[in-house]
Amino acid sequence: MEKEIVIIAGRVYQLNKCDAAFVKKLPVDIRLRFTPYLLDFNGDEMMVLDLKKDTFLTPSVAHKLCLDLEKTIEKPVVFLFKKLTYYERDRYIRLNVYFLVSRKYAFLPYLLINAKAPATPLSRMLNAKAQHILLHHLQVAKLDGMTIDKLEEIFPYKYVILTRAIKVLEDLELCYSMINDEHKKVIHFTMQGRELWERALPYTINPITRTTFAESIKDANLIVSGINALAHYNRKAKISRTTYAIFQKEAKNVKLEHQNPLDGGIKIEVWSYPPLAQDGFVDPLSLYLTLKEDPDTTEKELDTMIEKLWAKKI
Repeated sequence: MEKEIVIIAGRVYQLNKCDAAFVKKLPVDIRLRFTPYLLDFNGDEMMVLDLKKDTFLTPSVAHKLCLDLEKTIEKPVVFLFKKLTYYERDRYIRLNVYFLVSRKYAFLPYLLINAKAPATPLSRMLNAKAQHILLHHLQVAKLDGMTIDKLEEIFPYKYVILTRAIKVLEDLELCYSMINDEHKKVIHFTMQGRELWERALPYTINPITRTTFAESIKDANLIVSGINALAHYNRKAKISRTTYAIFQKEAKNVKLEHQNPLDGGIKIEVWSYPPLAQDGFVDPLSLYLTLKEDPDTTEKELDTMIEKLWAKKI
């Protein structure tokens, strides 16, 4: 059974159920509407009220319940919701009612201000390894519930590198990790599918580290990229010059004939992570990131490709 957890400022916290004797002392209205938990947040203990299924709560009622209960238990009260609309979140914020939304949002201004800064600075962008893991999860196979050991079997990275990549994803609140019964770290993503992609998009990087040109290529694992790949996904005519993507660690082994850094019959993109091949073409999400600033590509063409991807996932 999945443990009750919340994510606050990129960190995972476990909710602890209140003992029966303590619950009996709570007002009847609270016991009927919520499942109460206690949460230790950096030394501050607070009560988290998880709204029960099929129970309705307005921000104004929550505000009154919060004021009354805090006087009784002498602890901050935080409401836990499965989801909230933007309008509802705004109402709670205006009334200064603390709340958590599943594993996505946290409104705890006073507690966050007084929290200690993490020992290492939080990541502000994805790195190549973290992005590779994320896009594999979104397009190839789900990685929820996997240990770092299992990820080592899937990705060309060592344990330490994978641990750092997961830390980046955690910093950006795209995933969280827990220790399982075998004392191994297990990862879970905070969202799925399109919602996760859109949450991650502001932190993504262009995988292309450099480009070069040649007239022919030998002894290479060629994966079509660029405008050619976009034409494939949107079922349009192929472009005359072919573009290929290759992982930077493999690039030194590629034999290029008549290489030219400025122009040639074949364009080669060197990527910071191994291209996720799909029927000989780079994956749609990585392709989007390589072309979104390309002057020869329209936003409509890229949106069409992405819409087709998510339509297949439904």
